[in-house]
Amino acid sequence: METLVNWLLEAFPSVLWNMVGWVAFLCKLASLAFAVPFIGLIIFDFCVWLWRLYKPSLHEPPRTSRLHRDRVAASSSAIDVGHTGGQQLSERQALGRTSSDNT
Repeated sequence: METLVNWLLEAFPSVLWNMVGWVAFLCKLASLAFAVPFIGLIIFDFCVWLWRLYKPSLHEPPRTSRLHRDRVAASSSAIDVGHTGGQQLSERQALGRTSSDNT
């Protein structure tokens, strides 16, 4: 095996080996031109998958705790009870008076 390598090195000049090295380099570079976009696409798809995994869906109602729902129910009932106060305010505005006129 060693004699074959020595024979090849002596049979061809170093300039030819230099050219073979450059051709091999260009072939490796050309193979990367196809591999890099595929690798980039795989990484992009993984990032999109993670983004969609943690993004809330538009079709699902937001997740609320029971405590939050109880507060919302209590605040809506308070608004219903105070509805007459809203009527009084609208009557004052219709008469041209504001709440600061009462004091």
